[in-house]
Amino acid sequence: MSGFGGMTAAQFRSSHTTADGGAGAFGSISAKQYQEQLKGQSQPGAGKTGARRKKAGGGKAKTLTMIEKARRAGISVHRMHLISDSKGAVSRYDADFYTKARDYFRSSTVGKKDLEHYEQCLVCDWVYTKHPDVYPHFKAVPNGGGRTAREGNKLQAEGTQAGEPDLNLSIPCGPYHGLYIEMKKPWSAYTKTGKEDSIAASKQLQDHQALRLRQLHEQGYMAAVCYGADEAIKVIADYLALGAFDAGADSLPGRQRDEYWKSLNG
Repeated sequence: MSGFGGMTAAQFRSSHTTADGGAGAFGSISAKQYQEQLKGQSQPGAGKTGARRKKAGGGKAKTLTMIEKARRAGISVHRMHLISDSKGAVSRYDADFYTKARDYFRSSTVGKKDLEHYEQCLVCDWVYTKHPDVYPHFKAVPNGGGRTAREGNKLQAEGTQAGEPDLNLSIPCGPYHGLYIEMKKPWSAYTKTGKEDSIAASKQLQDHQALRLRQLHEQGYMAAVCYGADEAIKVIADYLALGAFDAGADSLPGRQRDEYWKSLNG
């Protein structure tokens, strides 16, 4: 039996021709073309448009950025980065994320290679988590890191100046106009023959960094050099506890870490 039931191709065409001699419901296609269509409809999967097609637009799916991943997870980009670099050692579900992440990076090989970076990430995540209303006013200044001479020249031409502290909080509290923090690795990270080396630690604050802290202090800002996330978080917490700006309010007690740069002569 043919693809047209018991009819020949000629009989099929005759039966699908209109009274005025025009093409019938199958238009001007030939019997052979129509037969091929029937065969196609009988094949598995036929009629399922798009079943074997690639995703609309083609190509690979878009790779999410670190910020997009963090937003989907409901955490800060700082925490997402710490989790990623820990290679599974730290989870966003950890009850005390800060302590676990801090201890991991201080003791691991990957952490020791760039410990100041991870300590600063911990500080930023703490502000994001504990003080979401303050976080929009909390910023980092990307002065560090290796750059080519051309990149360095471009940044200087745009106004970047060496010595600007790593972190700043542009909310006036107590008698201060704002807060600036120069970050360093934890004091305990500087050792000599297995013992803490306070001399090596104190030398980590370069002269131009110390001078800039002093300049900011003289302009009415609170400035501090902090060795590790623990120190930085305490400074931020104490600063915020001062409350709204009050030019007549008492200043925070002096810190031993800041005695050196405060004694400099400009």
